[in-house]
Amino acid sequence: MPEDATTSMQRDIMDGKASELDAQTGGIIRLARKSAVDMPRLDLMHAVLSLRPGQAL
Repeated sequence: MPEDATTSMQRDIMDGKASELDAQTGGIIRLARKSAVDMPRLDLMHAVLSLRPGQAL
């Protein structure tokens, strides 16, 4: 892969477009919560990547 290669999800997020982020990581997070499994790193990653320009924490 070229060093400047990106994934389609990365390009969508960078362009402010809808991405499959919630379908992929959100689904895992929801299943983990349902099963009482703590996934702090995935929770953080999902929260950070879900931010859009102009939004604040």
